[in-house]
Amino acid sequence: VRLAGDLDFLLSQVDGVYAIEGGILLREGKIDLDRFAPTVPPSEDVVIEDAPPPPPPLPIRADVSIAMIQAVNLAGFGLEATLNGGVRVTQRPGREPTARGEMIVKGIFESYGQKLEIERGRLGFSGAPDNPSLDLLAVKRVDRQRVGVQVRGNAKRPVARLYSDPGRTCAITP
Repeated sequence: VRLAGDLDFLLSQVDGVYAIEGGILLREGKIDLDRFAPTVPPSEDVVIEDAPPPPPPLPIRADVSIAMIQAVNLAGFGLEATLNGGVRVTQRPGREPTARGEMIVKGIFESYGQKLEIERGRLGFSGAPDNPSLDLLAVKRVDRQRVGVQVRGNAKRPVARLYSDPGRTCAITP
């Protein structure tokens, strides 16, 4: 990960509550997604006996904005794309952080030997930062048709379907 930009933060601690306010303005960047190994958390029904209890979370109040004035390059897992947009992350003591904003993804996605152009790529944030809504359409031209995949839903429960314009029909002839 390599990011370049400007930071403007105010950090404070009052009455045991830690506060961070400000923003990050990214001018350029590159994120190599292949360097991040996907992790699988243990099942919710896993019980570790004699495990110490987790420490209480720090009381944090946050209001942080992240904006990109130029695209950040993303590469890995078959993706060669740019990311633009902005997100505001807020948190109150004792609550989970929330995010508001939108990121736009443009580029190429390659899978199973097929290169698809991302015609529409939106990540919408209106809740948990790790679960944005998805509105993605990646296509390629085959003869006079545009075929590809459309992904909707959210990051934790994406819904993918094959896409064709104009629609394709299947016919079986004896």
